[in-house]
Amino acid sequence: MKMNADHLYSHSKPYDILKRITSWYHSVYYEEICLMNTHNIPAEGPVIFTPNHQNALMDALAIIYTTSRQPVFMARADIFKQEKVKKILTFLKIIPVYRIRDGIESLSNNDESFEMAFQVLKHNGAVGIMPEGNHGEQRRLRPLKKGVARLAIQAQELLGNEASIKIVPVGLDFSTYQGFRGSMTVNFGKPVEVKEFLAEYKENAAKGLQSIRSRLAEELKSVMINIDTDEFYETIYAAKELLAYHNRENHEDFCDKFKENKVLTDKLVALEQQNPDELRNLKKQINALIYASRQLKISPWIFSWKPPVKATEWISDIFRYVIFFPIFMFAAFFHAVPYFVSEFYSNKVKDKQFVSSMRFVISFVSYLLWYLIVLIIPFSIFLKVILLLTMPIFGIMSFDYWDSITKAPFKLRYLLLKRRNDRALKNAQSLYEEIIEWLSRKNA
Repeated sequence: MKMNADHLYSHSKPYDILKRITSWYHSVYYEEICLMNTHNIPAEGPVIFTPNHQNALMDALAIIYTTSRQPVFMARADIFKQEKVKKILTFLKIIPVYRIRDGIESLSNNDESFEMAFQVLKHNGAVGIMPEGNHGEQRRLRPLKKGVARLAIQAQELLGNEASIKIVPVGLDFSTYQGFRGSMTVNFGKPVEVKEFLAEYKENAAKGLQSIRSRLAEELKSVMINIDTDEFYETIYAAKELLAYHNRENHEDFCDKFKENKVLTDKLVALEQQNPDELRNLKKQINALIYASRQLKISPWIFSWKPPVKATEWISDIFRYVIFFPIFMFAAFFHAVPYFVSEFYSNKVKDKQFVSSMRFVISFVSYLLWYLIVLIIPFSIFLKVILLLTMPIFGIMSFDYWDSITKAPFKLRYLLLKRRNDRALKNAQSLYEEIIEWLSRKNA
């Protein structure tokens, strides 16, 4: 497969234009984006970005849209089968990596792909590799493959003293893997200097490669949520969600939530070795809270909700819901066609980790085409301008409005149960407060 090397390692203006156009939509797609430690991104020189891989294409986009570089990503070769798709991927600076499942005879094709990556690094460019080799839905680091270490050390050998290649570990975290308007954290770790391992590699290649992988795994774990346990995974995940939602009003921004989650999950994972009985008790309590919530037909997050106290606060809240309802209905009707097109095709994806990637691409194209159709429909220019200026904003507001509406039944049922002085609700509330108090102490 011959590729345009110049396009890969030089700054591409068409690529940059596409990036600028789509970056706005990426910032809309996520309600909150937390960027951490961006000072760790080398301003120049060869760099290899190595993010944890949990959310398919969205992982690569997280780096593309949050850095000024134009990284060349390496992706599995089976998506390059169709010629048209191959051209698009090459334009997007994506090159194939062949695996054994693609056929042993195809592995030799990796020589060209690695040569392209070498050329990118030689020209002080950026390469992106998913070091785990595949994606997974659990928030923990899977064993790293050999590819990134081999690429980095062999490229450093070729460069010699011309430049020092840096591997930048990137911790990615998503509040939801599939939903629209979720939150995303991009945490850039301390760069790993490949030169540090060159002497060891020359003395013992296998040991040198393993040292790079071990160091990279250590650095990745320090910048991501790593719930590295099987027995208590669901318990720790539920615990971090409960505490984060309980403390939501104390968070200055989404980065604060991530930091709190990181500290708590690390401490709870360590507790499995230090005192597993404490975790077993937490697991028992959280399971009991989840069961009680289901029986009461509410959700555990409701126990941290503080209903308005004054009548004026109730009136104000209800008034906001009522006054925005006509706008919501109009915005929902206006966007119905592109919305349902996007939902229909993205939900047909077999691999659920690709749902968000498909939704991002298809929804962008669908909404763009829809607005172009509105432009060419023959009616008042003045109305077109009004629609094009207001509908994107009202569309986003309407989605957030609908999200709050879906929580209203839980709030109403909670208030009714509380008014009836329901004993089961009281017991669940006490259990919730006991869990939060214990988690707060552990996280202090």
